[in-house]
Amino acid sequence: MRGRTWIWDPNKEWAGADSVDGIPDCWPATDWKHALQVIAAQGDPAPRIAWQLPPERFPDWCRLVRRTGDMLCFVDEAHEVMGPRRLPPEAMQLVRRTRHARVHLVLIAQRPTAVDINVRSQAHGVVSFGMSEELDLKWIGGHCGPDVRRQLPTLAQGEFATWFAGRGLQGKAKGRRGKPAFGPEQG
Repeated sequence: MRGRTWIWDPNKEWAGADSVDGIPDCWPATDWKHALQVIAAQGDPAPRIAWQLPPERFPDWCRLVRRTGDMLCFVDEAHEVMGPRRLPPEAMQLVRRTRHARVHLVLIAQRPTAVDINVRSQAHGVVSFGMSEELDLKWIGGHCGPDVRRQLPTLAQGEFATWFAGRGLQGKAKGRRGKPAFGPEQG
């Protein structure tokens, strides 16, 4: 299934010449005019766009995501735009109202506690690499349960554990080159 995928990509890691582990067919959008050109070129539903905009444009991007709807949406480095003392109201509206717009929101951050608690509390799933910081483990244990908390410090480099509300710990896995693999080609 290929649908619309948008990525907030502040470090330009997902698409373009400087991408680290780029997603196939992902277009970098470096400004609003360019983004509209990308959407027009790809047609509807412009499947994969890495939005490489400055952080002050994040509230506008959140509004656009909600208005557009019907997509899988990643926020890379979420702690930079959704952290405590940095959470714009537009971002909170996106988090609280995504299901009404048919938006599946995935936040990516190195430390869960660096993301505002009002955002974290809405998480229905967690995918985590190994972690040992007590504050993060305490939150994970409270949100995901003691099994997940016990598992995370034992993960080898590149391994990750998954947890989903109502289903519990789903086990651990190792991604391609030690990273989770995203996209249909990784099955």
